[in-house]
Amino acid sequence: MKYNVGSKVRFLNDVGGGVITRVKNEMVWVKTEDGFEMPSNKSELVVIEEATEAKSETKVLEFKVEPKFEKKNEESSFPDFNDSYIENKQKVFTISEIEHEFKNTYPSLFVAFVLKDEKNWNVSDFDLYLINDSNYEVFYNIITKYKTEYAQLENNIIEYDTKSFITTIKRSDLNDISEFIIQAIAYKKGIYTPQIPFENRIKIRPTKFFKQNSFLENDFFDEKAIVYQVGAGMEIKLDVDEIDREELKKIIEKKEFFQTQTKKESLLIEKKKEVSAIEEVDLHIEKIIPNYLGMSNAEMLITQISHFRTKLESAIFRNIKKIVFIHGIGNGTLKHELRKVLDEYYHDLKYQDASFKEYGYGATLIFINK
Repeated sequence: MKYNVGSKVRFLNDVGGGVITRVKNEMVWVKTEDGFEMPSNKSELVVIEEATEAKSETKVLEFKVEPKFEKKNEESSFPDFNDSYIENKQKVFTISEIEHEFKNTYPSLFVAFVLKDEKNWNVSDFDLYLINDSNYEVFYNIITKYKTEYAQLENNIIEYDTKSFITTIKRSDLNDISEFIIQAIAYKKGIYTPQIPFENRIKIRPTKFFKQNSFLENDFFDEKAIVYQVGAGMEIKLDVDEIDREELKKIIEKKEFFQTQTKKESLLIEKKKEVSAIEEVDLHIEKIIPNYLGMSNAEMLITQISHFRTKLESAIFRNIKKIVFIHGIGNGTLKHELRKVLDEYYHDLKYQDASFKEYGYGATLIFINK
């Protein structure tokens, strides 16, 4: 029996049923008539109506701005703190569970526009997905601007390591949609390091959706898609498709590029170890993202600086004595921004040009521990 998004199902061990919104392995999420999304095992469901192309398009974008007031349940749906704490304290974790728990320090969210018909890409509509590629659960609210009005598209909770279908966007609506706003709060059950709620905006430029090379292979879908990163521990309130170098420079100077707080979580896997060797990190974009075609200069610079800070924080935590960042010569932009970050956020660290014999003028050596 196939369990596809859009299929109607009934519960075997309970009253009622609903429509499948997402599927992961043996778990199926069903949206009931009350509007709640309930996770269930496939063995607890029976399909009463298969999803069809026509059915899958029933959740097409509708822009009707009407305020909704829903009566909240008196009992909170959030887990009891003490119960979660006791459960986590008593649980014996496996190695794989520990590795998963600490695989991401920050919530990492993506928005993807997936072609419904890849063969006829130039006339195809798009499926909009939200992807949670982290070990945080995330409460999200998605808003769209249609013509001159803002309307809520969907709000819900997305579990870690999952992707959630949001809606189907008609190609004919692209000229009337100017932006999507994604607001999110990341959390974990029990004890965890709180994260700052963030909001990011995706400016929609219709011309991008009419270029075949805009749709790229990706890690989330078999089909090609346009994928935007909207959350990775940074609050980036800018349109990376339209920003130029001067605007980026001003934003960095105003401290809007990075959050000022540092986020460190204690690791359970290994203790800090003294390492005497010099660590080396290559910041060339092709070393960070092999498939970077279609990225603007600003997007590439943001990715490189983010990678630089992640590796530097890791080196500090692991007591690395020296670390070399290879940035190349180029026009000097990456080197300049890298050193600006060091001066502003890591002023206690000393740095200099790395060995000219090995790197020319294309690398910076940072001294972490004396």
